[in-house]
Amino acid sequence: MSKDVKIEKVGELGRKIIVRIPLKDIEKEKESRLKKLAPKVRKDGFRPGKVPFNMIKSDYGHDVYHEVIEDMMKKTFEKAVQDHDLTPADRPQIRVLHTDHQHAAECEHIHGHGHDHDHDHDHGHDHAHEHAHDHAHAHHHAAGDDYFEYEASFDIYPSITLPDLSTIVVEKWIPVITDDNIEDGLRRLRYAHAIFVSVEHGARKEDRVQAQVKGTLVDEDKQFMDDKMEIALGQGAFLPDFEKHIVGIKKGETRTFQIIFPDDYEPTMAGKKAEFVITAEEIEAPQLPEVDQDFCEKIGFPGDAAALKEVIRSQMQDSAQATTRKMAHEKVLEALREAVEVALPASLVEKEVAEITHGKLAPDRNKAEEMAKGRVAFSLLLGQFIREHNIQTNPERVREVIRNVVGGRSNSNEMLQWLMKDSQRMARIQAMALEETALDELLTKVTTSEKEVPFDEIMKKQAS
Repeated sequence: MSKDVKIEKVGELGRKIIVRIPLKDIEKEKESRLKKLAPKVRKDGFRPGKVPFNMIKSDYGHDVYHEVIEDMMKKTFEKAVQDHDLTPADRPQIRVLHTDHQHAAECEHIHGHGHDHDHDHDHGHDHAHEHAHDHAHAHHHAAGDDYFEYEASFDIYPSITLPDLSTIVVEKWIPVITDDNIEDGLRRLRYAHAIFVSVEHGARKEDRVQAQVKGTLVDEDKQFMDDKMEIALGQGAFLPDFEKHIVGIKKGETRTFQIIFPDDYEPTMAGKKAEFVITAEEIEAPQLPEVDQDFCEKIGFPGDAAALKEVIRSQMQDSAQATTRKMAHEKVLEALREAVEVALPASLVEKEVAEITHGKLAPDRNKAEEMAKGRVAFSLLLGQFIREHNIQTNPERVREVIRNVVGGRSNSNEMLQWLMKDSQRMARIQAMALEETALDELLTKVTTSEKEVPFDEIMKKQAS
C-alpha cells in the first residue's frame, strides 16, 4: 500500500502525522472485500451466491468503505510511528483533511464511529485511535483528486535520564512502640466493648453526647445540616476545634459557636467559616470492661491478657510499618522528581485532571492540575526505573496487594471472587504490585538515613 507521510513537531512532546492514502488503494481493498463477501450474501429472489455484484456494492459498499478507511488509518498510523521511532503517550486525535467528492458522504459516515486499536510498546501502556474527525475542516474535491488524507495529533513520551541514585538521600522512619501505646490500644479495645450509661455531669473525654446539631456556612448564610448526631469525644472522629466546644456540655444545654474548616478538609467546606448550634439531649459515659479471661473469651481471643497485649503490639507494629513504608515511597518519588527535570505529556496531565475533578468533592482546577502533574511525573519516572532495572513482581506480592484490598471487609470472600473473575481488575492489581515492588527496589538504590519516631506521631501522619 503506497502512501505519503509527513511528521510535524508541535512543542517539545507534541507530534502531528499527516498521511495521504491513494484512493485507488482504498477502492482496490474495498472491491476485494466485497468480492469475498459476495458468496455469503442472501437476497430474496436470488440463489445463494448469485446476487448481482452491482447490488452487493449498492447494499454493502457504504459500510465496507467505512471499514477499509478505518483499517487503513489504523495500519498507516501504526507503521508511521514505528518507522519514525515514535512512542505515543496517549490516544491520537484523528482529523480527516481531504477526501474526494464521490466519497464525502461515506467519510461523513465515519464521523463518530471511531474504534480503539491497541498499540503495545515498551512503556507498558495501551493506546488507541480516538477518531475525533473534524469534517468541518475536511476538503471535499471533485474528480481528479485521487487521495484520502488524515491528520493524527498526539503526545510522545519524554526521554528520561535517571541520575546516580546513590546521590538521592531519603529519611526512613523507624516506629517506636512503648508500653503506654499498648495500654492505649488496649483501652480502645475495651472502649469498643463498653456499656454506656446516662450521666448528669458535663461531657468528658470518652463520653458520648446525643445531640441535635445545626450547621450553617456563615458567609453564604446556607444551612448544611440539621440532624441528630452521636458525638463520641476524644476518639478522633471530629475536628479538635469542634470537639473543644462540646466538652463540658450538659443534658438540655444549647451551645452556639463558630469554627473555620481546615484547608485540607473536604473541598466544598475547606477554609469556610461555619456556625453550629448544638443541643445536648443525653450524656453517656462508658463503663469499660476489665481485661480478664471472660473479656478475652467475649471478644473471641483464645489467649490470656498478656497474650492479648502482645497481639496488640504486633498489630501496632504492622500498622506503623505499613505507614512508614508508604511514607518512604512518597519521599523517594518526591526526591527523584526533584532530581530529574521531566517534560510532561499534556494529554496525560489532562486525563489525570479529568479523573481528579470527577465527583462532588473534587478540588479546584489549579489544585487538580498540580496533583495531576505530580501523578504523571511519578508514573514516568517509576516506569523508567522499572525498565532500566527490569523490575518484575511475583505472585506473593500480588497476593499481598489483594489481601490489602479485600482485608478487613465483611464480604472479603465475595470481594476476592469479584476481583479474580475480571482480567482488567486483576491487571490493575498486578500493576499495583509491580509499582510497590519497584518502589521497594528504588529504596535500596538510594541513600537512606533512619530516624526513630514515636508511634503516636506516625499515626498522626497516617490520619492526615
